Amino acid sequence: MLAGILALLWMSLLAVSAQEDSSSWEARHMRNEHHLQSFDNDAFFRIHDLDRSGVWTREDISSLYGAKGGKEQDNDVPMEKVREIEDTILRMMDRDGDDRITRDEFVAFKSLGGMLPDFGYAGHHEDEETEFDIHHVEIFHSDPNDQDESKWNHPEDIAHFKKHDEQYHGGSHQDPLENIPHKFRKGGL
Repeated sequence: MLAGILALLWMSLLAVSAQEDSSSWEARHMRNEHHLQSFDNDAFFRIHDLDRSGVWTREDISSLYGAKGGKEQDNDVPMEKVREIEDTILRMMDRDGDDRITRDEFVAFKSLGGMLPDFGYAGHHEDEETEFDIHHVEIFHSDPNDQDESKWNHPEDIAHFKKHDEQYHGGSHQDPLENIPHKFRKGGL
């Protein structure tokens, strides 16, 4: 009986931990940016070691938060904020002060209950086109059996393709469907 109660208590604690973890910035980031519902600390570290050097550099850290080069997609991120993000993460994990975070330093931080802070950025790692593909096309236009161009009519589609035409073709069209690049068009529209 006591063993059953202890097992139930243990499962309840695990459920609370999992629930808290699923609302963490790391879990949201992995779910929204990488489409991963579950991951371990090693996978998280390796995914964000962008140059596969075995360490997180300042560039890896700012990329993790989507602030690499002072931009998160089209939104300017002040360089002071980029530096604040990098410095904060390094202070939290860089045990030997070499301005880099090894996998072992990251895993040690996590094993002590450490959580990456939410600086208010989703952590977009890619350029605007790739992010549009990840966050919109994969969700709304990924069915290979349904490539009807008239379904590319979400406000995000129209705004994206209008901006694309203005940037690369010197203007946009009055008909929103005309803003769809030819590589995405089927004959007839």
